[in-house]
Amino acid sequence: TLVGSRLETVIASESLPPDMQFSAYRVFVTKEEVIYLLDNLNNNRRILCINPAESLEPVVVGQIPTEGRSFLTDLFVTDGGTIYVAAGDQRKVLAFHPSSPTFTEVLKCPDGLEPAALLVQDRSLYVSMVTPQVNGEPWTGKVYEYLLPPELQLPGFPGGIG
Repeated sequence: TLVGSRLETVIASESLPPDMQFSAYRVFVTKEEVIYLLDNLNNNRRILCINPAESLEPVVVGQIPTEGRSFLTDLFVTDGGTIYVAAGDQRKVLAFHPSSPTFTEVLKCPDGLEPAALLVQDRSLYVSMVTPQVNGEPWTGKVYEYLLPPELQLPGFPGGIG
């Protein structure tokens, strides 16, 4: 361990009401220390936001609409508040802004590939895509760059990407 460092609990799922308990598969923290969690507990497929400056109570800022089985694998939040989510089983990258309940499909992965990890830098969306394990064969993957349009129009968010 690092000298002088310590591990502190920020929030414990079991201390929350049952409808707000979570299984944080991925965590993203903004410069302002706002915490975003991908919650796959009980197939919730939702994004929770915790702003310690306001409260340690999580708020649902997005719920992925899906039919059937789906698993969220990663998220990235831009400085402007746009949230990108990798929905592995759907082979899609979705984007939304918390001011709107509507998700926009940004990218559909090529056949045989699923999004595993995301990063947005300027107008580039970097996506790690993997070929799922079949018959004991190892996972394989590549990193792709997708140039985002100058204005990614998200419902309820006139400012475009950012």
